[in-house]
Amino acid sequence: MWQKILMLCGLVISSSYAADCAKGSHSELQLTRLNEPTVYRLDQSIGQSQFVLLKQGVARFEQIYEGHWFCFGFNQLTKTYLVGGIGQTGAWLPLVAIQYLKEDGTAFITSVFNRLNYMANAAVMSPEGRYIVFIGGQQTTGKLYVLDSQTDTIKYLAKAPAPPPVNSSFSSEEPFDWGTGWADGFVAMEKTVLSFKSEYLLRVSYGKDTAYARAKKRHIGYFKL
Repeated sequence: MWQKILMLCGLVISSSYAADCAKGSHSELQLTRLNEPTVYRLDQSIGQSQFVLLKQGVARFEQIYEGHWFCFGFNQLTKTYLVGGIGQTGAWLPLVAIQYLKEDGTAFITSVFNRLNYMANAAVMSPEGRYIVFIGGQQTTGKLYVLDSQTDTIKYLAKAPAPPPVNSSFSSEEPFDWGTGWADGFVAMEKTVLSFKSEYLLRVSYGKDTAYARAKKRHIGYFKL
């Protein structure tokens, strides 16, 4: 079950690689995956992530972190990169860290997401990089929150939409909900269900979804941030 769930979350990568992570005003952040196992196993390393901040081709910041890290993007207003880290929490693989990296190469700054022990099973960033809306909670999940990276505050918005449908070959005796065997890792949400219409307007689609299909009849909610 553990290995099967991890593969459904799309986190099984067999080789290390380097790629552009995000571009700032006068810099770029690169990410390299290191020592990733072919299959993730409970209580064993899922590999490391190396960040390198380049300005005019010169490395201004380098750091290796345990876990599966990625870039949300770059906030042009604060000149800050936003990055997230996925790690093991029991048998879950949720987002467990959101941190900021200043474009001048200042060391990673821990966000309120970390300090208040939030975790998330899905997240989307606003077009200009100020907001990260996530589905999660404090040692739980299933609620919709927004992180304002400019003020470093978190606000509760509403109940979260249902998890994405899964492959028909998967089954679980648990209810179809966040935090169960259907969705206990970090997943990508469909843009038709969770997306930004503008920097300050979030669109959320709700329906009586099942484990294998989204409901055709839906209610659309808009949240002004």
